Amino acid sequence: MRAKRFMSTALVLVGLGAMTVAPIAGASTAIAAKKSTPLSRGLAYYQGKTLNFIVSSNAGSAYDIEARSVTTAMAAYLHATINVEDIPGGSGITGQDLLESSPKDGLTFGFLNGGVIIYNILEHNPSVNFNPARMDFLAGVSAPNHAFAATPGSPYQTFASLLTATAANPVTLLTDNGSITSIEQKLILDTFGIHYRIITGYSNSSTQLAGFLRGDGMGMFSAVSTFGPYLQSHLAIPLAKMYPMTAPVNYAAVTANVPTIPQLERKYPAKNHFQATAYKVLEAVDPSSGEPFVTAANTPPDYLAALRAAAVSVLSSSSM
Repeated sequence: MRAKRFMSTALVLVGLGAMTVAPIAGASTAIAAKKSTPLSRGLAYYQGKTLNFIVSSNAGSAYDIEARSVTTAMAAYLHATINVEDIPGGSGITGQDLLESSPKDGLTFGFLNGGVIIYNILEHNPSVNFNPARMDFLAGVSAPNHAFAATPGSPYQTFASLLTATAANPVTLLTDNGSITSIEQKLILDTFGIHYRIITGYSNSSTQLAGFLRGDGMGMFSAVSTFGPYLQSHLAIPLAKMYPMTAPVNYAAVTANVPTIPQLERKYPAKNHFQATAYKVLEAVDPSSGEPFVTAANTPPDYLAALRAAAVSVLSSSSM
């Protein structure tokens, strides 16, 4: 699992395929016995309880795997049982709606890809009805590093060569509509004035990768972890990455000489200044907003204190 950093605030949530995570016997929990505090009262409330953690993605996805790892440790911290539910659909909006409408008892929480919300709002997507007042934020996980990769047979083997694409011969890229990667890549391509054609119809990163390896298009823009194993075998040619990589070490090594988007912005003048400005704002915001942990608004403060303490403890742990 990639390295993480935690925040006191974040963005939205998500999540069907259920899994139960039982508490680990003997796990230590700091419950203040001498003085009643919101945290001590919250921890007392959660002991023996069953919670639902909602993930707005498919079972077996990177978000699902991450959720199961995190909730295992959180269940131990809270001395509770946590069920993980994967609820894909609407680029995370289905899970968001479920979280917003859940009871205010602190027993339903989850995470979403915060970037999906940010980018869809920027694109004026009418299906995204996000109001942060409907959420109580717990903590957040840093966002994954995204990158452009080309197929070995593509005429575009460097990012600079993408700039030579023409309206008559555009670069063809695979994507799934409405996802953070589809909107993020559009902003980047429009910033540099690159001629492109998007091939849609892929429901998730796995089907997108399968299409990429079949040669359905010339390239794709996705989390490095999606096509990482194929970088070393040269079945995916990295063209540009969002920002420097330090982990996993093997992916960091194979992308060491690949330029970052900020470096390319300094080298090549922007053709579309609105997109360039919007992208720079999101560049600063999105990596830190990442995948927020949230629950329904107006959850009692004692419950929030315990959930936040559990989330921060787990996300700041070196074992994560």
